[in-house]
Amino acid sequence: MSASKILGRTYRDVHCYYNFEEAIIIPEEKFSATAAEDYLALVYGESNRHDIKYDTLLSPGHINAYRIRKSIHEIVGRHFILYKPHHSYSPILDDILTRDRLEVHFIKIQFYSNHIILAFVKEQQLQLIQSFRYQTTDDVLYYLLRITQQFGIKNDSSSLEISGMFDTGSALYPQLSKLFGQISFDNIREDTLFQSALANHPAHYFTPFYKLSV
Repeated sequence: MSASKILGRTYRDVHCYYNFEEAIIIPEEKFSATAAEDYLALVYGESNRHDIKYDTLLSPGHINAYRIRKSIHEIVGRHFILYKPHHSYSPILDDILTRDRLEVHFIKIQFYSNHIILAFVKEQQLQLIQSFRYQTTDDVLYYLLRITQQFGIKNDSSSLEISGMFDTGSALYPQLSKLFGQISFDNIREDTLFQSALANHPAHYFTPFYKLSV
């Protein structure tokens, strides 16, 4: 860490995005520091080892409250004074909830190496955003099936958007085609800072990281 070219430099404006599971979306009218702490404790348990931070989303009426482990927060703050913390849910929701129109049932799934983030919007209203760990593609299919059954999502009025570390040649892709009426990929443009990497990866592979930098 002491030899890091990033940590060894100074920056005027630093944004750090955390991808922890301990986050909850709170209606703005019900938000307060005490309420956020209570909601997080109710869902994830009491903790005195975390700091609580908040992102105000671009979509009116939503606050993303989340926990950062104090030890991590202190390390980052030591290297980047007055840095700005954010949570990975926030850019996802800023993207999809500010679109002009979505399908009646819209699901966004963002793939990482061992976990996914699922967001579900019904009739332009956010219903769910949550992280799930997986080991096999069957785990991913199970989570999606559970959501479609729980919310009564119908194939002919549903849309699934995929981004991140997803292999279109996997056995999961044709199974998803049976579940959702439309499947699309959230691709980045070829003229981006990931341009050289796109020779070996599809254009949706780096979207979760690209959208943190723009």
